[in-house]
Amino acid sequence: MIGFRKLFLLVLPVLTFVSCLPVTQTEQKPIAILESFSISSFYVSKNDINNYGRDTTVRELVLGGQYHFNIDQKRGLIYNPDSLPYGSDVAGVNINLKSQGSTSFENTGTNSDKYPYIAWSSDYVFDLTQPLKVRVVSPDKSYTREYQLTVNVHKQHPDSMQWHSVQIPLLQEMTDIYTSQLGDSLVSLCYNDSYGYSVFKTDIKSMNTVYPQVTGLEGTIQSMTGFADSLFANDPDGTLYISGNGYEWTAQNAPVKYLPVCTARAKDDTLLWGCSDQNILCSTNGIDWTATESLPAGFPKYNVSYLSYELRTNPGLFMSVMVGYPDNVESTATVFVKMSDQNEWNKINPTSHSTLLLPYLRNMTVLHYDGSLFACGSDSRGFYQSLDNGISWRFCDSYCYSYSTWNNYMQYPKTLAESEYDGIIIFPDSQNNIWFIPYSGQMAYYGYINRLKY
Repeated sequence: MIGFRKLFLLVLPVLTFVSCLPVTQTEQKPIAILESFSISSFYVSKNDINNYGRDTTVRELVLGGQYHFNIDQKRGLIYNPDSLPYGSDVAGVNINLKSQGSTSFENTGTNSDKYPYIAWSSDYVFDLTQPLKVRVVSPDKSYTREYQLTVNVHKQHPDSMQWHSVQIPLLQEMTDIYTSQLGDSLVSLCYNDSYGYSVFKTDIKSMNTVYPQVTGLEGTIQSMTGFADSLFANDPDGTLYISGNGYEWTAQNAPVKYLPVCTARAKDDTLLWGCSDQNILCSTNGIDWTATESLPAGFPKYNVSYLSYELRTNPGLFMSVMVGYPDNVESTATVFVKMSDQNEWNKINPTSHSTLLLPYLRNMTVLHYDGSLFACGSDSRGFYQSLDNGISWRFCDSYCYSYSTWNNYMQYPKTLAESEYDGIIIFPDSQNNIWFIPYSGQMAYYGYINRLKY
């Protein structure tokens, strides 16, 4: 057996050789950079109405990973270009990141004077309701890079409507008001028994209003609409008035007795429609008219709104819709439709047991807005909505019918809904505004759905 002394002498050279080998050390790089950033799931609070008709709050869990964060290395900014939903709770969320260097976050707690920064940990909960500083220190401690983190959250509900008022001194006890868009201006022709016609033009971008003098209108018109950079108005006796600016009018004889008001027109639609007592008429210039077919039974003649718009399912086609009343009596509205590849107008005939009809609305206007048809009038105090091109209609109410609500965001301006007025004109413009112009008072109102503006 080898003795301990001899064993030690044999091992000693090996130990000496090992001790002379170079020691491998981790390279300490002078690099400090944040490479990726994301937040964990968070809750979104939503207002709803339960099956008892009471307001309630629902908290919905949303995956934070579906929202991308940009890292601007040059300016030192971290932000999400797509804002989080309205009602997002980011007061306590986790953060996931990848960096070269050690990362720490600004301490907003009570001990921030002693510990200005807190080392990042995937388990730590951060309050991201306010901008937060982020610091990355290189592994060799020689370099520091700072970022400013901002989590953007929608401040307004995207589906809710914002209403504004415009003072119009001209609006004082008017008998009738007719409104249409001409270029970038909303033209409102007003009638008063005491002094006849007057007009105001409001620039829909600046909201500045002018009051030029009206000339050339002698009869009592019953509708006004826009087409091909001009305005057209007709009276019951068959006189058609044309204006290129909204206040200077010229008269001509035309076979048009009933002129629908166009509130939406597809870009491929090049026809102005009207009708006599016997025929449906169309024109490409508003001067020369052609009869296309005999007037069908029940075709609307009073308070008629004309709309055309591209089909979502087939952008190559557009749908034309006329909604109004066949007689000047209180009855449910009739709806006629025509596809751009069809030659005739067809009436929508609801089933015998259908209850979702559009009722009689005084001074009714139908508009195409946010992909739906909306109807309202002087006495409706709210919108009726159709999602199927006028076949069925539901009233947009802020209260529940059964378990869920029906578009409770499309509501009248509160001031207008609670006021009394004899008549009102409703009209949409090309800037996604809906205008309400009462026959009395000195205020006009315009509103829009937030997501259509921003």
